[in-house]
Amino acid sequence: MSTHNQLLSHQVNAVNALAHHFDEVTVISPEYEESNLNSNVRVLKYEWDSSRKILSSIKFITHLLGVCRANRPSVVFYHMTDFHAALSMPFLKLMKIRSVIWYAHKKNSVYLRISAIFSDKIVTSTSGSCPITGSKVEVIGQAIDSSVFSPRFSRESFNFNKLLHIGRLDPSKKPEYILEVAHNLREINNQISLTFVGSAGSTRNLAWYSKFQSQCESQDWVKIQSGILRKEIPDFIVKFDVFVHAYLGSLDKTLLESTMMKIPVITENPEYISIFGSWCGKSNPTLTEEYLSMQSLENHELDAEINRRAELTIKNHSLDGWAAKLSSILCTEASRGNH
Repeated sequence: MSTHNQLLSHQVNAVNALAHHFDEVTVISPEYEESNLNSNVRVLKYEWDSSRKILSSIKFITHLLGVCRANRPSVVFYHMTDFHAALSMPFLKLMKIRSVIWYAHKKNSVYLRISAIFSDKIVTSTSGSCPITGSKVEVIGQAIDSSVFSPRFSRESFNFNKLLHIGRLDPSKKPEYILEVAHNLREINNQISLTFVGSAGSTRNLAWYSKFQSQCESQDWVKIQSGILRKEIPDFIVKFDVFVHAYLGSLDKTLLESTMMKIPVITENPEYISIFGSWCGKSNPTLTEEYLSMQSLENHELDAEINRRAELTIKNHSLDGWAAKLSSILCTEASRGNH
């Protein structure tokens, strides 16, 4: 848990938001740097070495069970840690301590399936963002901090030239497809430029990433740069006209962050489209159809739709709303554990 982690820096704000609803919050994390945590939050750091998974797993379970014995928690919450949940939830079950896991990803891992057996609740962002279904699953939206991802200025007119994609760069995110679409759109609008912000998702993608990077660098209208810190995203994203995204899995936070900031979004993501609709009116549009439909709108029409989407994001996917819904679920499970 660190503000310098490009992927998980938002967890600091998430913990603080949850801490408003509880007397005490203990976080167990392999990564921690001093940050502005609430006074009722304490962090226990343990070492995790992926090359020594068995030893690291033992250390984690030892830390968790030590906390549970010394200061019996009302409930244990796991945030996108299905492996750790699968390891330790059976022990919590024996100790009669309730457990809840947050999972927002399409991958139906064996660890998630084990966690689903032992957990008391599974919380997720949207109905299509978790492969597990049933009465245990609760949909509570995403956790976007509206005080951070707020519009920086009011637009009187719109341009559609500078396209931006932020996120992990690997084949599942379809960056090569985005590049192809932008290349074809330049036949209509030769002012289009495209910026990718991100890095290879894992070491196994390094060869693919290197090839894709070379492909981008061969085009003078395409730029690729390494990931930026989450706190830097708002001031960076307003330099662009359109956020473009092609991932077909769960609902990415960057989609909602852009929407909340009133940056026009074009995507093929089914979760996003099920919430906001598409520019062209289709349930499964292509990026090209979305760009051309958006571009054809009058300024007042585009402005009205952007505002509608931003308001919907604030209503259903704000950090405060997420924390309130999650804390209600955690408190309910805690009270059941006391009976």
